[in-house]
Amino acid sequence: VIGPVGLKTQHRLRDGSRESLTFMPTICANGTVSLRPTLIFRGSRFQHKWAEHNSLDCAIAISPKGSIDDELAHQWMTRFELATRPRDPSEWRALYLDSHTCHISLWMIDFAEQHRIEMIGYVPHSTQWLQGLDVVLFGAFKEKLMVARNDWERAYDCFDKIALLEILKGVFEASFTRDNILAAFRSTGISPFNPSVIPSRATAASEETSYGAIFPL
Repeated sequence: VIGPVGLKTQHRLRDGSRESLTFMPTICANGTVSLRPTLIFRGSRFQHKWAEHNSLDCAIAISPKGSIDDELAHQWMTRFELATRPRDPSEWRALYLDSHTCHISLWMIDFAEQHRIEMIGYVPHSTQWLQGLDVVLFGAFKEKLMVARNDWERAYDCFDKIALLEILKGVFEASFTRDNILAAFRSTGISPFNPSVIPSRATAASEETSYGAIFPL
């Protein structure tokens, strides 16, 4: 990066085009990644070259907005059930997830009940305290992803979907370590169960900051 002498902050120019996508890792309280991550690109047609560069072996999907929908949620839930199925069919599994509408559809609820999956949705606006991915893992992941992206752009200039797929394995494995995953469950009080780790301000009532306007008569 080249800039004026004496300027502390240098800004780097890069392609301004951006595209939405969704990255969905699934972690387990024993410190493992319970199934391969899902990566949802925005688009209407799957490109076979994605599979050729899929270093992390993600389950790649597409949707009009690059986000999860009912159909993709059903596919994910089916894969989750197969990947985490216990040896004892009478054993229940706990699944913590946010309360997105496609996560709590009738199909999802019925499927979970039939397969002894107890779905536990996070209270709205609480994921910064309760969701281990947000609290611990995504911070490290985004930091390492930015470093890897900058390295790629210095070498090849352009960063696209293929580049993301190429660097994703190294970034993911460096971020989603066993220690980090265990820390994610521990720091949110989910496993081992410990409600005291959540600060009181997280459950305090909202402060009243508005007041009635006074108009002249």
